[in-house]
Amino acid sequence: MYEHDVAGTQRRFRWAIPSGKGLTAQELEVLSQPRPHHGTTVHPVAQSDAHAEEMEVARRMQLRLLPSAEQLAPALERAGLTLETRFKSCNAVGGDLWGAYELGDGGMAFYAFDLSGHGVPAALNVFRLHALIGDVAVRRDDPAGFLSILNDTLCGQLGPGQFATMFHMVVRDGHLTWSSAAAPRPLLVCPQGLGWLDTTGMPLGLRPHAAYTNRTCAFPRGTGLLFTSDAVSEAETLDGGLLGEEGVEGLVRTVIWRAGKLALEPLFARFYREVRLPLTDDLTALWIERS
Repeated sequence: MYEHDVAGTQRRFRWAIPSGKGLTAQELEVLSQPRPHHGTTVHPVAQSDAHAEEMEVARRMQLRLLPSAEQLAPALERAGLTLETRFKSCNAVGGDLWGAYELGDGGMAFYAFDLSGHGVPAALNVFRLHALIGDVAVRRDDPAGFLSILNDTLCGQLGPGQFATMFHMVVRDGHLTWSSAAAPRPLLVCPQGLGWLDTTGMPLGLRPHAAYTNRTCAFPRGTGLLFTSDAVSEAETLDGGLLGEEGVEGLVRTVIWRAGKLALEPLFARFYREVRLPLTDDLTALWIERS
C-alpha cells in the first residue's frame, strides 16, 4: 500500500530542480517561467496562483522519487519479502524519503532518511541526497560503509546546521544487517516478541570521516521490521503528552492482538484516533516482512 498524501504550502522551489528528466510539458513550462525582478509589482491573486502551481509541480516531482509498487514487486518476490509503506508530508514538500533496491545475490536493501528542517529547504536537500544515493556504486550491500560515503560527501554539500538522519538495512540469507545515522529506532516484530533496534550514530553531514557500525540479527520467516519516522513517536496524544516508543509499541501489540498480524492500515487507523492532528512533521512508515 502506498499513500502519498501531501498537504500545505511553502515558498520558492523553482531553483531547486536538479534536471528536467521525467517532467511533463506542463511542468517544464511552469518551471521555465521567469520570476519577477525585485521591485516589480505583481497582483496578489496572480502571485498566489503561480505559487500554488509551483508547489504542485514540486509535490509531484518529490513523489516521483518514491519507488512504485510495480518497480519493487519482482525484487520483493525474489527476496521473499512483503512491503507496506505510508508517506505523508506536513507541507507541500518535505524532508523525508525512503527507497529500496535489489542486491545481486537475492538480497534487498532499504533506507529511510529525514533532512533537518521542513518545507522547501529540506526538500532541496532531499533531491540532493536522493541523487547522491543513486550515484554511489560501491558498498551498497554494506550499510555502515554506505553511510560513511554519504556522510563524507554531504559534509561538503549541506549548509551550516543542516544534517540528515538515516537508517539503512540489508535483508539477505535470513539475516538483517543495519546501520544508522541517528535515525528513529525501528521495531523488530517476531513470534517471540518485540524489540527495538539500536540506531546510535552520527547524523550525516555534520562530521567528516564519522564511523558507522553494522549490526546483525536473525530475520527468519514470519519476522518483520517496522520503521516509522519521528513524526509517529513524537506525535502529541489527546491528553497532551507524546506518544513515544512505548505508545508505538502499545499500538502494535493492540493491532496484533486484534488481527493476529501487523499491517499498516489498522495501525494508522488507531494512531490517528489517539493523536492530535494535523501532524507537525513529515511521516514515513515501512513495514517489511519476511514471508
